[in-house]
Amino acid sequence: MRHLLVATDLSARGQKALRRGLLLARADAARVTVLHVVDADQPLPLRDEALQSSEAWLKTAIDAEDKSGLEVEIQVVPGPPDATIIELAEQATVDLVVMGAHRRHLLRDVFIGTTIERVMRGTVLPVLMVNREPEAAYGEALVAVDFSATSEHALQVAAGLGFLGAEKALLLHAYQTVDKVVLAAGGAPPEAIHAHDSRTAGQALGDLRRMAERHAATDAGGVELRTLMREGPAVDVITRVAEAENIPLVVIGSRSHTGILRLLLGSTAETYLRTTTTDVLVVSPAA
Repeated sequence: MRHLLVATDLSARGQKALRRGLLLARADAARVTVLHVVDADQPLPLRDEALQSSEAWLKTAIDAEDKSGLEVEIQVVPGPPDATIIELAEQATVDLVVMGAHRRHLLRDVFIGTTIERVMRGTVLPVLMVNREPEAAYGEALVAVDFSATSEHALQVAAGLGFLGAEKALLLHAYQTVDKVVLAAGGAPPEAIHAHDSRTAGQALGDLRRMAERHAATDAGGVELRTLMREGPAVDVITRVAEAENIPLVVIGSRSHTGILRLLLGSTAETYLRTTTTDVLVVSPAA
């Protein structure tokens, strides 16, 4: 990783993102751009005052952190937050955008999303949402996969950024078999239902192992890649496994739904973002 952008709203959530960004940068001696966007839709005197006070606050906050040996740039600019973050991140060709978990507003978030969700929808850059107070490098990551090109790409990007942990990572697949109640009501015998479930699980397990083998054949980092498969809805399975194994980072690919489909259906990534307390790296489909 050569250059990362930390976008902060100056809240405690933004401070966690700043600390995580600096921690990641120290590992790779990467450049860091710290960005705060001031609301431009206000009287000019108030906007200018906000620009000056925000920059002074950021300088003080960064000086209080361990940034020894790092090149840190501060940018405080007016504009709409999500569009400005995307524009500056892509202009600067950063490798990663780091943001804090924004305050959730229930129904409003369902329809318009949080700033971080809108950033994730609008850029092909990987985005790290920081929920937890950073204490150390990520020791292990959980990569949620569904065998699509999107999840293959997410695994590759996470490995390239050094997010698979120092020594090991977990490749997790959540699968769902047919609805047994519906089949039984339709007259399917129990042995036929069981056989169908077994075939579904066996095929998924084979796909998971082959995906791990493909990654192992191309990964030069020597990271041990464990595989795990659980039955159930993806968000529930990811949450249960991450909590049970105390995994600090979840990597997930984001579907490329657009328009009304995206508005109504969202994606596994967005649903998980709204409920998790774990750090999440969201990787968009390859450009």
